[in-house]
Amino acid sequence: MNDLNYKLYTLFFSFFIPLSLLAQRPNTLVMGKINNNLAKHIELQVNQKYLKDAVDMYKSRVLEDGTFMFAVEVNEPQLAKIIYARNEALIYLEPNDTLKIESEANSFQYALKFSGRSGANNTCLFEYLKENPPILNVWQLLQYQKGIFWFTNEQKMDNMMQSMGESQFTAELSTRKTNAMAQLFRFQNQGEGQLTQDFIQYLETEIYFNWAYHMLLYGSVYGNMHRVDQATFFKFLEDIPIHDKPIGSYWYRNFLLAYVNHIFMGQQKDIDEYVGQYLLADSLLRSKQAAFVKAHLLYKAFYAKRADVIIPYYLKFLETNPYPVFDEKVIGAYQKAMRYAVGTPAPDFTIADLQDEDVALLDFQGKVVFLNFWASWCRPCVRKMNQLKPIQQELEAQNVVFLNISLDRDKATWRSVVNNNDFKGVHLIAEGALDSEVSALYEVKALPQYFIIDKWGNFAEKPRTKTLEDLKMTLEYLNRRK
Repeated sequence: MNDLNYKLYTLFFSFFIPLSLLAQRPNTLVMGKINNNLAKHIELQVNQKYLKDAVDMYKSRVLEDGTFMFAVEVNEPQLAKIIYARNEALIYLEPNDTLKIESEANSFQYALKFSGRSGANNTCLFEYLKENPPILNVWQLLQYQKGIFWFTNEQKMDNMMQSMGESQFTAELSTRKTNAMAQLFRFQNQGEGQLTQDFIQYLETEIYFNWAYHMLLYGSVYGNMHRVDQATFFKFLEDIPIHDKPIGSYWYRNFLLAYVNHIFMGQQKDIDEYVGQYLLADSLLRSKQAAFVKAHLLYKAFYAKRADVIIPYYLKFLETNPYPVFDEKVIGAYQKAMRYAVGTPAPDFTIADLQDEDVALLDFQGKVVFLNFWASWCRPCVRKMNQLKPIQQELEAQNVVFLNISLDRDKATWRSVVNNNDFKGVHLIAEGALDSEVSALYEVKALPQYFIIDKWGNFAEKPRTKTLEDLKMTLEYLNRRK
């Protein structure tokens, strides 16, 4: 790394390629060298969806001597993903940080060495991730819905939750937390280089709320299976230090959302769930944590077509929010919601069906369309489609169209799942799957997702509840309208 010096600063604009127009205020420098380089470019992704619903992406040329450089915007201490020749690794960045990386081309993510201001931080993180390997592909995670919150769980942890009773699981999870904290403590005292206070607080928060999140998931999803005494089990929540932790922590953010959702579900109030949780966040949380949760709930409410009930709270948020970093996220959600609001035209598309014939949304004008986005690998999607069968045949007889768009990448698997489950209706598969044009048109960011389109090709209001009876009544009502 000795040859990587100040001269690189003068070369920066000759090989840095910005991919995101949102990243306009770089405050952090990441530079490095790939020995025995095999690729022309290297990428860096800073996931700021929790702040402004954007993943800032950067690409740098890798020069002949293997050197590269990024100047990036980092708003909070957090992880970022570096991608080289399809190999991925996580690094830790702080605002106004400097990080130097060196690695080998043929073993990139396993041979990382760090120096610079954040070198010790990343060396510690590297060792921590060896013991706690992350799932970098979110589509490999399992999903469980409780209220309006979707728990995600990786397969190994899910297997453990299914096989272990309450006492065994809580002991195992506690041991993991204790061991991870001990590893951090040892590095603080024995490791080379000085860890920053922000990093220590960040990793302590990640470790602690990884534990808290999975405790909450276990009780919420597997509590009944293991006959857990809910009142006793969830007492651990009373001792959780929920305030004033770094919002850049992934597990902390997810715990806050799951926690507010859990408390709201226990209250059983006769109020819209997005509004209810928005108000609850104000009473349970404070400062930036409250702003994050409220911004997220506004965002999700607009995405769920609840603009009619949430707009007053959106206006109040913009007027009173002391953390304008969240404004961009909610304003963008509002603008998109208005574009996809009830009564606005649904975007047309043309996609191939099971017989490789082109099918367009306009082909069904004059009929009510239940437009369902799904994928064969999405277990909640398959379960939902099986649950629809009792009402689907009756509604199809009334001229309601069940139009299913798969976001599978493998056509053979898609066909097999459709046929083996005897799924009826019209079945299409989107070229490009999650990155397809139709996914972008309909802002599909999670599965399952559905829309209801009326006879005139406009978005219609969804039922307020998730019951089959309410869905059936909504579709029948729209079908009767003239």
